Amino acid sequence: MHRKRHNAVAVVVLMIALVTVACAPPGTATTIPVRLVRLGAGPKTTVVITAGGGAAVRVLLDTGSSGLVLHESAFGPQRTSTGKTITVTYVGLEITAGVVRAPVAFPQAATPLATPAVEVASFGGELPPNLAATGASGILGIAPGTAAAARPALLSPLVQLPAPFSGGFALDGVRPDRPEATLTVGAVAVRPGSVTIPLTRADFGYPGGSPGYRKTFPLCWTIGPAEACGPTSADTGAPRGIVASGLVPDAPHANGYVTTATPITIRSGATTLCAFETSPGDSPRFLDHPVLNTGIRFFFANAVGYDLVRGLVVITPNGGDPVSGSGRQL
Repeated sequence: MHRKRHNAVAVVVLMIALVTVACAPPGTATTIPVRLVRLGAGPKTTVVITAGGGAAVRVLLDTGSSGLVLHESAFGPQRTSTGKTITVTYVGLEITAGVVRAPVAFPQAATPLATPAVEVASFGGELPPNLAATGASGILGIAPGTAAAARPALLSPLVQLPAPFSGGFALDGVRPDRPEATLTVGAVAVRPGSVTIPLTRADFGYPGGSPGYRKTFPLCWTIGPAEACGPTSADTGAPRGIVASGLVPDAPHANGYVTTATPITIRSGATTLCAFETSPGDSPRFLDHPVLNTGIRFFFANAVGYDLVRGLVVITPNGGDPVSGSGRQL
């Protein structure tokens, strides 16, 4: 009789533990709506922010870069210059910008969400055409760091939010055939079927005192007959993705792109996270690049989160097709 009671208690404790792992505790996370804008080879993810107490504007949401780069017209009066300048590159763009300090807020967040005054980039002149075409006034890079160990020129505003919201983020529901997705800010949930991969410590820390991390993590790629495992960036800002020629030199390619009709599989251990066949106009770039880059299609098949408290990337397959965004996976 006592043994049965102990077993029942053990089951209850186990169930509670599973629920604790799967769900973020109340008040430790909030959500921000993400709008998808169709452009060229793939959709762009966008969110609404304010900077320096200015009007609400839409910016591209980029998981492959770090820091806010915003047109000067979008700032409000709460902005001070640092006297520094930086050059920012983003999918063919090269922007020279001044570094200013301004608070960044997320007016559409389910919970009021704002940073103190943080360093962001402010640029003038005409908006670059590929920004203007999306209705965005800038780029919000939310990667926790770069592929290198050094501190990025600008930190993501998300890691500069008050605790507990600085503890991580997850992007879920990205589909080319849907208008909206969800950015969760704060505690990152690990669900049944989630794959967790340790992040690599960087040589800097975040403002709250916690250690900083590189944005990349190891994944294994099969590209036609070629195979390689290496540092990978999960990047919403890259429509096609990148196969690094130094890491996978034998990948079938021509004219700077992976050859059309080449099967590509991305996996962690034995778990396939993304599988597709390249098509005309949508093949990954084949470049001399330090890391592999999934491109946005990886998010069609997975929710991707960065748990900066435990130092993990959390990838949860959602059954989506990385090519069409439908419920079919190859």
